[in-house]
Amino acid sequence: MRRSPLTDYRLPRASLLRGARARSLLDRTLPGSVETLPLDFFAVSCDLVSGELVVHRSGALAEAVGASISIPGLVPPLALDGRRLVDGGVLNNLPVDVMAAAGEGPIVAIDVTSRVGPRPDDAELGLGETLVRTLTLGSVDTAAAAQRYADLVITPRDLGAGMLEFHLLDELRAEGRRAARAALARAPAHLLGR
Repeated sequence: MRRSPLTDYRLPRASLLRGARARSLLDRTLPGSVETLPLDFFAVSCDLVSGELVVHRSGALAEAVGASISIPGLVPPLALDGRRLVDGGVLNNLPVDVMAAAGEGPIVAIDVTSRVGPRPDDAELGLGETLVRTLTLGSVDTAAAAQRYADLVITPRDLGAGMLEFHLLDELRAEGRRAARAALARAPAHLLGR
């Protein structure tokens, strides 16, 4: 054989990844329903069919979180109740306006959209990071506008980690905690019930 028979490339139908491992992880680690959580919770996703923002305040917790982290092109949309759901960041990456509309009390927001700022010209972005940045760039203005609803905004420093660099989770968590402590130290006393 002089030619490789493995040259008939094609684009994936819906996504680069099947997402089965992530869904299995969510099912294992997030059993139960949103309603049974000790604190109020919601997640947002975007319905690719209607173009609407979907707010998940009930139902299976794994499905709510799964829909809200389904990055278009990277993992397939989550089929739920006749909808095709993807990451809510397509429409609203910092949905504090959704929380404010419910009037549930003080709102603390964590804004990580600064990480989509300019990169050095020689910084290469892999396909996964390109997809994630495309998603996040589309909602940076939404995030800036939504901050007006938050009583306190925590903005961790950009450590240069890509969205898909899970091996840097410990460093990112430590930076989040540092930023939270600094923001809480500056927070008005009435916000913390002091």
